[in-house]
Amino acid sequence: MLTPLHRAFADFGETNVQPDENYQNSCGEYVDAYVQAVKEAGNIWGVPVIDFHAVTGLNPMIEEQLIYFYDSGFDRLHPNTKGQERMARTLMYQLLTLPVAF
Repeated sequence: MLTPLHRAFADFGETNVQPDENYQNSCGEYVDAYVQAVKEAGNIWGVPVIDFHAVTGLNPMIEEQLIYFYDSGFDRLHPNTKGQERMARTLMYQLLTLPVAF
């Protein structure tokens, strides 16, 4: 399982504005609650959890990391090609640490 990435503001038009992670969603939850829920589900089901929230180094709330996101002006939510490569490498290295055999 994977935890969600950090998120920041994205404006895709009048009816599609995504707030950053400092705001509650319509259920009253912050992103951190979803991160914890994924970790707990992995614990309950006994499956590995890769904490993308913590280990990818992708946080659009940090100006220096915006090089990994599509557009600092209106889309700080979706990783760009460099960000996707970073996610893929993180996933690969994390999976290689799991003690499994096929």
